[in-house]
Amino acid sequence: MKPVVKISTIQFRMLVMLYTIGSTIVIAPAAMTVDSKQTAWIPAILGVVCGFVLVKVYIALGLLFKDKNLIEINEAVFGKYLGKGVSCLFVTSTVITCSRIVYYVGSF
Repeated sequence: MKPVVKISTIQFRMLVMLYTIGSTIVIAPAAMTVDSKQTAWIPAILGVVCGFVLVKVYIALGLLFKDKNLIEINEAVFGKYLGKGVSCLFVTSTVITCSRIVYYVGSF
């Protein structure tokens, strides 16, 4: 049996921050400038603030449920069936987003 490997809060924070910054540099500027024109800096700042809020929420959940992973946390918070649905949506959207970012980076 493989040993269980856990990452620390700081490692998770760095992963989320680097993923967010990387995707923001590649994807967001073109979309923001088309819609916002001269005020593209406003949604950029709002996106960073919302990202930090999500990081804080994930850290708080990790500290509250120390012995569970994200899928187990979703089941504990939302119930058995809705939690599995939320987890499925989360995993699916993460896989799709990551594959899009890999494609965009390759095209870049």
